[in-house]
Formats: sequence, structure tokens, C-alpha cells
Amino acid sequence: MFAFLLLNDVICQDFYKEVDYLDYRDHRLLAVDVKFLILPNHDSIH
Repeated sequence: MFAFLLLNDVICQDFYKEVDYLDYRDHRLLAVDVKFLILPNHDSIH
């Protein structure tokens, strides 16, 4: 199991040194989902 954790760290470090990514307070920002949109059941939006 330790080998997989180590391999994952190596792959992630290599990937993120080549790719631009967003960060927030020195943490990688991967995804944020905090809103819900509920539309009324109406013919004008179908």
C-alpha cells in the first residue's frame, strides 16, 4: 500500500508542476459546488 501512496505523490507533483491551477490560501482549488438552481416547471424554459 505504501508504494501506491508514494507513486501517487510522485505523479501528482509531476503533473502540477506542468499545469496551471487555481489556488485558495495556498491550497489547490479542485472543485466547488455550493449552489442549487431550481427552475419552475413552465413551458417557457423547456
